[in-house]
Amino acid sequence: MTRAAQVCLFDMDGVVRHWDPRHAVEAEAACGLPVGTLRTVAFSVPEYEASLRGEITYAEWCSATKRELAAQYPRSTAVPAVDRWQADKGVVDPEVVALIRLTRRLVPVGLLSNAHDALSSDLRYLGLDGLFDVVICSAEVGLVKPDLAVYRESARRFDVSPADCFFTDDTMDNVLAARQAGIDAELFTDAASLATRLESRLSLLRVAEYGNARVRSVGRAEGEAGED
Repeated sequence: MTRAAQVCLFDMDGVVRHWDPRHAVEAEAACGLPVGTLRTVAFSVPEYEASLRGEITYAEWCSATKRELAAQYPRSTAVPAVDRWQADKGVVDPEVVALIRLTRRLVPVGLLSNAHDALSSDLRYLGLDGLFDVVICSAEVGLVKPDLAVYRESARRFDVSPADCFFTDDTMDNVLAARQAGIDAELFTDAASLATRLESRLSLLRVAEYGNARVRSVGRAEGEAGED
């Protein structure tokens, strides 16, 4: 039988926030770079991992990416390409955000993200500041998923054991590591599946409250959609 969750943890990118690849393609086309170059270079420079560990800043990672692009593609306009790409802050999944808000009525919720020091400003920009009780950012704790220590640290932040936590992530390696650390973790696929998994991990009394809240929320959304 699934254990009731005392804390629910969520990944950021690929779960709460999603990226439109067209922004990178448009930046590359405008600046004379081959398709796929921005992501390939940005995520391969050593400064990327260093920024996730908090050893350098987001700005320093961007600068390193610009230098590497300029070295590889001297005839391109690498600097504006990176600036145009990084201006995109992604889009929020409203259904997932609604689920997090509903879940927070019942148990504390946390964000567990491999992210650089710009995460807090991104959350504000996206209107998500205050959505989570605790934000565990890899750059702040110096631990990056799938390091088992970051999952244990996340549980410690809530003063619970890993077994009391539920976690969802869109990367299977991170899910498997969380399970190894003792956390009940599931791969994120979509909001509907997440809702089912959240319900199954709350106590019976909480499930009733959670389900009623979902019905009310969906009803309001349908009513608003029908208004002219």
